[in-house]
Amino acid sequence: MTPLARAALVTALLGCAPQVVNAVGDGPGESGAGPSPAGRANMGGTAGVGAGASGGLPAGGTSGTRALVHRYAFDGTGVVATDSVGARDGVVVNTELGGDGSVVLAGGVSNQYIDLPRFIVSRLRSATFEAWITWDGGSAPWQRVFDFGEDEDLGYELGPDDLPMRGRRYVFLTARTPPTALSPEGVLRLGYQKVPRLEGQFDAPGPLPSGELTQVAVAIDEARQVVSLFVNGAIAGGEQPFTDTLGEIYDINNWLGRSNFDDASFGGTFHEFRIYSFALDEAQIAANFQRGADEPAVQ
Repeated sequence: MTPLARAALVTALLGCAPQVVNAVGDGPGESGAGPSPAGRANMGGTAGVGAGASGGLPAGGTSGTRALVHRYAFDGTGVVATDSVGARDGVVVNTELGGDGSVVLAGGVSNQYIDLPRFIVSRLRSATFEAWITWDGGSAPWQRVFDFGEDEDLGYELGPDDLPMRGRRYVFLTARTPPTALSPEGVLRLGYQKVPRLEGQFDAPGPLPSGELTQVAVAIDEARQVVSLFVNGAIAGGEQPFTDTLGEIYDINNWLGRSNFDDASFGGTFHEFRIYSFALDEAQIAANFQRGADEPAVQ
């Protein structure tokens, strides 16, 4: 693409209304490839329909639906992370499914992660992100459970998702922050940013447990303007204010185990990942924990 054409595309993208861009679907797993032809048209403002979409909206419900809208149980072998609910399959990058309902990520500089489809977060308002994982721990901070957002300064992604730069307009969950005097072991943190250098931070009392199967969940209730973190069925840190909206996230890089910044990859095992289109309460999170990773109690 010539510099003139690229500049024209940037102008078009930045001029698009966010709700138009965020309301369209794209193909499964964008790692190592640019947008599909339908995706390019959609990014330019056309209300087209991408793979797994219906009526211009991604499969799995709209922002008004109260349901489990995406479920990744990591069944089978190969590299396709099947979405058994919303038909928005992801791709396992630089490793493969284990054949036992899990995917193991080596962490460090391995760049192993799960690439989920674009625009499955920003179309939601209230939401719950629930993961069943076994974290290996290790000394590297900022390992991501998930990171949904962008990595380009101009706020769009034209090519492969392989050059983390400066994350902007994102939401992430990290297993552990760096140690501080107040938190010598670091903490489990949800980070949110829609304006450069103004990050909202929501912390649990301590880091994610390591070396054991753990349920971790983030519930964002936009109507009540609160966010809650949960670990193994119990709230961790209480409700905290959340006055923003997921609709501001430009979620081109929807990654499990990888950061939109230049951080170490997540080291551990993903057993399941779920997205709900509403905020589960503590009783519902606890019911899911009691049921386990194989079958959610709340559908």
